[in-house]
Amino acid sequence: MRKAIVGILGGFSPLSTAEYYSQICSQYNERKGNLEYPIVKLHSFNMMDVDVENNNREPLRMMYDAAEALSPVDFFVIASGTMHRMVRHLISEGIPVLDIREVVVNELKAKGLKKVLLLGSKYTMTGSFYKGYLEDEGFEVVIPTADEIEKINTDIYHRLAVGQVPEGANEFVQAIVTRAVAEDNVEAVVFACTEFSLLNKEFSIPVVNAMELHIKAAVDKLIG
Repeated sequence: MRKAIVGILGGFSPLSTAEYYSQICSQYNERKGNLEYPIVKLHSFNMMDVDVENNNREPLRMMYDAAEALSPVDFFVIASGTMHRMVRHLISEGIPVLDIREVVVNELKAKGLKKVLLLGSKYTMTGSFYKGYLEDEGFEVVIPTADEIEKINTDIYHRLAVGQVPEGANEFVQAIVTRAVAEDNVEAVVFACTEFSLLNKEFSIPVVNAMELHIKAAVDKLIG
C-alpha cells in the first residue's frame, strides 16, 4: 500500500520548519515503530524574499510555485501561523492544505473553551484571517494592547525567528496572560506563532499550542 506523503512549506523561520520536520518524523516513528518514518517533501523559503505581512500577491505566487514543485503530495502543512493568511486561496485552487486554524478550533471546541487570548505575530493578532476566523467560529478573542502587539511582533521577527529568546520575554508574556485572566476572564491562551516553541508555556490557564496540535494532526493524517 502506498504511503501518504506530506509537503512542508516552511522557512518562515527555519527554526519552526525544522521543528515540524523533526516532530512529524519522531511522532510517526513512535506510533509505527521499527524504522518506519514518513515520506516528507520540504520547500524552505528565504524569509527576506517573502514580505510576510504585506497584503499583495507575490508571497501567494511563491507559495503556488513551491506547492507545484513539491507535488504530488497528499497534503501540505505550512510551518507558520502568519502564512496561513493564504490558505483559503491555496485551497480554492485545489491545493490540499491542513489548516492550522481549523486544528486550533477543533481543540477549543473539544475542551469547551469560549473566550481566548490570541498571541502571535501582529498580523495574526489583528488580521481577519486568524482572529476573524476564530470569531466566525463563535469564539470571543482578546488581544494585547497596541504597544504590546508591537513588542511581541518585534521579538518574533528579530529574535525568536533566529532562535534567541529576548531578555524578559517570558515575563512579558506572563504579564499579558495574567492581566487577560484578571480583566477579561479569558479561559485559555492560543499560542498561534510557531516560534513560540521557545517560550515558557506554564500559565494559570490552558495553553492551546497551535504548532503542537498542527504537527499531531499531520501525523494522524499520515497514518490514517
